[in-house]
Amino acid sequence: MSVWALYSGLTRAPLWRTWSHAWAPASVSGLGLHTSGPLAMLPGKKKKRMDPALEKFKDERKIKRLTKALKKMQKKDRILKPVLEVEVPPHLVKEKVQRDRGTEVPYEIQEERILLGKQWSRFCGNRNRKEVRQFDNVILSQQKALDVLKTLSPALHFEAIQHDPTLLPFKAKGPVYTLPIPEYIQDGEYKDVTKEFTIKYGDMKQFMTQLISNPRRRSKKQTDES
Repeated sequence: MSVWALYSGLTRAPLWRTWSHAWAPASVSGLGLHTSGPLAMLPGKKKKRMDPALEKFKDERKIKRLTKALKKMQKKDRILKPVLEVEVPPHLVKEKVQRDRGTEVPYEIQEERILLGKQWSRFCGNRNRKEVRQFDNVILSQQKALDVLKTLSPALHFEAIQHDPTLLPFKAKGPVYTLPIPEYIQDGEYKDVTKEFTIKYGDMKQFMTQLISNPRRRSKKQTDES
């Protein structure tokens, strides 16, 4: 029998004869058969139950990585704040040859300047020693007077060592600059050119991600043993 004859025979036969009598109904209508729309959905994945000990181990390992990253960040050199008062302007560096007078100081004047510098250093040293002696004498005499007062009258000694707010009168008037007026409509444009200097370590985000995401490298001994 050919395939075409078999197919034509099946199409002519009733549908209920092709089914098994155990579960087929007595009569089936063709109107009940229909197609459903395609459903583009995958079956839901089963949630994995993590071991609490494993989760704790992962958290501890992450904390260790962060602490190591912070230690490395502290060891890294910081970008220094530029000091404009110390740096020489570029146009002055270019004009160095033009500004150099090329004059030579005579030997006698050089010796005289050296002697004057030595005399000035001796004078400053003697003046400093005299001032230190004066301060020491004042402090020693004050301490002796307080000790005697303490033996005579402890109450007066307690009053004598108290802070005196009127000893150094201080007066302040300010603020120098006026405070900003609320809801003030400014006439024209205002551009803030105040320079702000903060501690920088280069690209901080890239540095931290590189430290945290860096996988552990096995040593050569471990690789040779394995």
